Amino acid sequence: MEKTKVAVIGGFLGSGKTTLILNLAKSLIEQGKTVGIVTNDQGSDLIDARFLKANGLDVMSVKGKCFCCFFDELASKLVQFKDQKAVDVLLLEPVGSAINLVATIFKPFINDRAVMLKSFNEGYALSPLVVLADPKRVRQLMLSDTNSNYMTPVSYLFSKQLEEADLILINKRDMISESEQLELSEFLKRKYKNTDVKCISALQSEYISDVRNFVINGSFIERTGIDVDYTKFKNIESSLSWLNSNAFIRYDEDADVNLLMDEYMLTVSKELVKSGCSIAHMKCYAVADNDFYKASVTSDDGEISKSNEMTFKHDAFNIIINARISSSPTVLKEIVEGNLREIFNPQSVNTECFSPKYPRPDYCD
Repeated sequence: MEKTKVAVIGGFLGSGKTTLILNLAKSLIEQGKTVGIVTNDQGSDLIDARFLKANGLDVMSVKGKCFCCFFDELASKLVQFKDQKAVDVLLLEPVGSAINLVATIFKPFINDRAVMLKSFNEGYALSPLVVLADPKRVRQLMLSDTNSNYMTPVSYLFSKQLEEADLILINKRDMISESEQLELSEFLKRKYKNTDVKCISALQSEYISDVRNFVINGSFIERTGIDVDYTKFKNIESSLSWLNSNAFIRYDEDADVNLLMDEYMLTVSKELVKSGCSIAHMKCYAVADNDFYKASVTSDDGEISKSNEMTFKHDAFNIIINARISSSPTVLKEIVEGNLREIFNPQSVNTECFSPKYPRPDYCD
């Protein structure tokens, strides 16, 4: 019996991990593989999980905690998949700010820390660590190497993610020129020596097949992990407020949800920046039956990146918002909820907003 491939797809907030995982899973299924997905978030209502499930995929989630710090919770999901159905490939999506994955996930699996799995290496095989990167963040990292004015609190997390990658995928190549692709690739190759770097588009099948082959045919090779200053990590993470909000809207007549959602995302983005906040990632998902709107903002410029719009108008729909913002939880919640009530007049709104706790990994091998 072949071993189940376990592939970790990392990357900073807004890099396009969910899009890559969706299309990678579809590509694997087309090749006759069975696929399971484990998503992760510090909050309890995950757009990524809902979106992937809506596309007919088998998804489990580790909620309310980062599975690089709660390794046993992650391992239990592998057991659940094994008990429910055999899968050929498991795709794991860690929290967008997660670092030190080799020491907190890869090595604990190899070293059989997950007692509920008996022997991990008998039934599973780890693929190399794939880390996705947004070209905007790569550009900012490149600028910060020569000018400290471009350095931001999240630069440390982003750089550490890239440092431990086996393969760095610069995503969204369809949005940058060939010369910029080459420039960013050469920069990363110089900065992270002995690391493969490729430019891809998570939306285009020709690049997905390359990632699929890398995941299926590649093997993780144990190596020395990266040095992580967990106090610094905590200070940076605590500067990011995490918000998850769910609202239900009902009108007397059909409304153009796409226009309303565009207005909402632009208004919130501008108000956050005006209030001195900095946007790491804000994603919104509006759904009515099988029709949905999904979009995100990944920087302070407020540019909306849409992956889908609704086909029809609707008189009732749900909105889910996941936001990771450099802000106090109080300010973030006020802006997000205030504009929900102003623009949509919802029947109900439920919001959780907090700063992450100090990271204490179950294992750090």
